[in-house]
Amino acid sequence: MKQSLKYILATGLVTFAALAADAAGLTPIIPAPAKAEMRAGQFQLTAASRIIAGKGLKNEAHLLAARLRPATGYPLKIKSTATKICGFDILLTTNDADPELGAEGYALSVTTNGVVIRAPTAAGVFYGTQSLLQMLPPQIFSTQRASDVTWAIPCVEIADSPRFVWRGFMLDVSRHFFTKTEVEKVLDLMALYKLNTFHWHLVDDQGWR
Repeated sequence: MKQSLKYILATGLVTFAALAADAAGLTPIIPAPAKAEMRAGQFQLTAASRIIAGKGLKNEAHLLAARLRPATGYPLKIKSTATKICGFDILLTTNDADPELGAEGYALSVTTNGVVIRAPTAAGVFYGTQSLLQMLPPQIFSTQRASDVTWAIPCVEIADSPRFVWRGFMLDVSRHFFTKTEVEKVLDLMALYKLNTFHWHLVDDQGWR
């Protein structure tokens, strides 16, 4: 039951956001980016797409590839350097990032010729990848390969940074036991919605479970 509720939370909110955003001409990203400008056209993720990881960003690249693979079935290659991105690549970089974006801010540029996520820090790049996931069709959150889906992302220019430094979520396991896998799924959902502080309520004074 808890597992199904988590899936509904992930897919339901993103699906609702995508429908509402499409109607209003906005992005389907939760929380809404500080600045976003939709453009004409779309980028299409394919099996030939690569993730180009800038210096110090291999972890973020591998995490993104791991999130994309179950639903798409694409074993995306990760490259550490590239002189330029091709029309199907995703570039993660801290080069020439705007310092005013802060430690957790990012710039996301989606064009028909590729995707660039640029941020001052690895944390910002990571949050940029979470926004990128939300821009894809909602089936991207499926744990099994989704068929008959075009993995397209609308072209957009985003500059985003959080309004609040502390963005928390509390999980109370003293009354309701959660397995390791369930806790990890909670953390994944927190990351998707850019929550950065996990309050783990482990025990009350009545007992330890």
